Amino acid sequence: TKVSEYMLGTTDGDEIYGDLKEETAKDITECKLSLTSSAYTYKGTKLEPTAVVRENGVRLTKGVDFTVSYENNTEIGTAKVVVTGIGKYSGTITKTFKIVPKKQIIRKASQRTAAFKLYLTRDLNATGYEIKYSTSKDMKNASVKWVKSNSPTSAIIRGLSSKQTYYVTIRSYKQVGNTKYAGAWSEVSKVVTK
Repeated sequence: TKVSEYMLGTTDGDEIYGDLKEETAKDITECKLSLTSSAYTYKGTKLEPTAVVRENGVRLTKGVDFTVSYENNTEIGTAKVVVTGIGKYSGTITKTFKIVPKKQIIRKASQRTAAFKLYLTRDLNATGYEIKYSTSKDMKNASVKWVKSNSPTSAIIRGLSSKQTYYVTIRSYKQVGNTKYAGAWSEVSKVVTK
């Protein structure tokens, strides 16, 4: 609770002050905290997405109404933004966001007999790769192959139909504890098996 004073007037040259009002700091947890996204791409440096705080639709001002800090916001995994009320606001609100591997790039997809070979971009910050492929361009009824190492720069998908067109995409993932953090899917490549 904040008490402000104002001058009532003067009596024989003496200034007289009285209580203007009693201001109770607003609880910032009643405001809405939002970020531009729930996931951000790993860059190897601290990620500090802009925290937007609104009270009944009105945007509050950073440095006037609140301060912002971040936790675990460098490595792939779950990071946290912490907003602390200042001025006429008090309390703290937090929000988590994900840091995910970079978007994968398929360098080449080459045909093999009832198979195809995929040349991928090695990601040393990933645990491995997830490959998704289908005979449908929209990836309907797609099959999945996991490459549980980040060292390969290629992978072969076998046991396919001969002379069949396949569409394939790939993404990197990082295993942190029991959670997989996946990056964006690559552009879809097309390959025809022998």
